[in-house]
Amino acid sequence: MVVDEMKRIYVDTTIVRHIARIGDEAEGWDYGDYEWVYRHYGDKPELVSDIKALCYIIALVHEWNLEFCPSNASYYELCKSIGNRARKARETWELFVETQTNERLSKNIEKTPQGQLLDFGKIRDRLEIISDPKDREILRDFLKSGADVLLTTDYKHLANKQKRHALASIGINVMRPAEWLDLFLKELRGDEDAVDCLERILFSVEKL
Repeated sequence: MVVDEMKRIYVDTTIVRHIARIGDEAEGWDYGDYEWVYRHYGDKPELVSDIKALCYIIALVHEWNLEFCPSNASYYELCKSIGNRARKARETWELFVETQTNERLSKNIEKTPQGQLLDFGKIRDRLEIISDPKDREILRDFLKSGADVLLTTDYKHLANKQKRHALASIGINVMRPAEWLDLFLKELRGDEDAVDCLERILFSVEKL
């Protein structure tokens, strides 16, 4: 996947919730203050890496000419959820879509039969490897959106390597935020970790 084929991004509900938390914890930092990530998820290094990467993806959306899809299926799932965390995630995503995209959110997700959306049976069969019907709805909405990549931290289901390989064969490119950032900055960072590279460049410039 080349850089220009990574810029239209679809996110699942895990990413929307992380974006809401990043906003709550930012405290005026341009790139987000992710010290809280170590406090809450210090025993989950994969998740720590992904949230740190997501801080920069969100902060540099304009500089990198990224385009976020409304991700309506994810939004629809949050609209059916209850509790303050779900409400905050919805409100954050509504504001984000309003300010960062030229598209509109929809709470009405058309339940498109897979046979109508997809042209041949093999794709329909392969979507069945994802056991959660809500995740399958997200995958179908991803296909309709024309996005390049689906970002997630759903390690058990969507981000499972075996399932990702099967989904990639039908045009559904699922990536973790840290993976996306590493690939997007591959030429810039060389062998350096993408977040370490950005911290070195951005924070050394700010000190000048």
